[in-house]
Amino acid sequence: PTYRPGSAGPEVFALEQRLAELGFRPGPVDGTYTAETASAVMAYQKHEGLGRDGIAGPETMGAVFAPLRGSGPLPWGPVPRLEIDLDRQIMFVLLGDGSVTALNISSGNNQTYRHPAGYTAVAATPVGQFAVERKIDAAEHAPLGTLYRPMYFKGGFAVHGSTSVPGYPASHGCVRTSYADQDWLFPLIPRGTPVVVRSGGPVIDPGTDAPLA
Repeated sequence: PTYRPGSAGPEVFALEQRLAELGFRPGPVDGTYTAETASAVMAYQKHEGLGRDGIAGPETMGAVFAPLRGSGPLPWGPVPRLEIDLDRQIMFVLLGDGSVTALNISSGNNQTYRHPAGYTAVAATPVGQFAVERKIDAAEHAPLGTLYRPMYFKGGFAVHGSTSVPGYPASHGCVRTSYADQDWLFPLIPRGTPVVVRSGGPVIDPGTDAPLA
């Protein structure tokens, strides 16, 4: 059987319950496959190296109830923190209570684009150690689109809600989450929270030029 938004029943309930146990965020565990469930399924698919479609087919259902193959967040670094894994397109949310939650994200697609202001830029998400500099508890309408409840961590780069969080990098450089995930995340992350963005090799602390530890 294959489960997708609109599906319901005990199998969906078991899927949601298992995802929540593994540290993903399927929304209410109520046996109804919602957009939040699909977002959690896609995050799990990315975590495990499966096809990224947000649909729980036989392979995904089997993997959810099998031992994890994918690695979690870095075993060192500040806590609490947001840790963004650009390679897998997921974000780990590490809180002071010891909990770790993985969210589906979409980051910069590394393509050249023409900014409405008239200059050319590359849609790259910066790698390194940063911190949440400012937060806006509203939908901010920027030249490149709407940023829902943005949390800025480097200049104009933010973690923000979006109506489009696909299985691949698609933004101009910001880190997109779903609206529901951003509503959950926003009140949990105060200004000053470390933000680690990593891809491939070790993350370097820009203040010391040393690996983050």
